[in-house]
Amino acid sequence: MVEHTIAFYRDQLGFETRWQQPARNPWSAIIGRDGAQIFIKSEKGVAPPAEPQAPSPYGLAAEFAGNGAAFSVLLNDTSDGLRGFEISDPDG
Repeated sequence: MVEHTIAFYRDQLGFETRWQQPARNPWSAIIGRDGAQIFIKSEKGVAPPAEPQAPSPYGLAAEFAGNGAAFSVLLNDTSDGLRGFEISDPDG
């Protein structure tokens, strides 16, 4: 769980929680302050839910490609066990 880490950044360094999963006892979170963001992920004893809580990366990549999106990084597995892709937006 990452609630102690969130509290540290929030209470001591002035960051805000912008997203966390799940809402209670989070195992990952995005915190931010001004233009900076930090992605926090638990490395011990906690895993993401077995069932996806959102559309699969495969489905989203196919949908976005069908809508004409240009990919700067194709769908792949990352070194930390996540799966994702990157899209080139109008601002690069």
